[in-house]
Amino acid sequence: MRWLLLTLLLSACGDLESDRICLKGCIGQTPICQSMVACFDQTSGTPGALDPSFGPRGQCWLDQASHDVCAASCASTLANQIASFPDAGCAFPL
Repeated sequence: MRWLLLTLLLSACGDLESDRICLKGCIGQTPICQSMVACFDQTSGTPGALDPSFGPRGQCWLDQASHDVCAASCASTLANQIASFPDAGCAFPL
């Protein structure tokens, strides 16, 4: 019975194979970071390179303090990407 409860708690944020365990609840990836990661993957670097930090299960979403810092970083980075790659189709989310 304990195993079942632990399994349910660990899988609340995704799958058991994730390297992140969310026992107190998860904070989701922001739309601006989704856009920034997509733009980076398309224009600047190796696709998936930002996932450990800014991806859906990244370190940015472990707590509110990290969430706030990462969201601000994503906004700044996305603005720079849009300026640097005006024809790439990158945009701020609506």
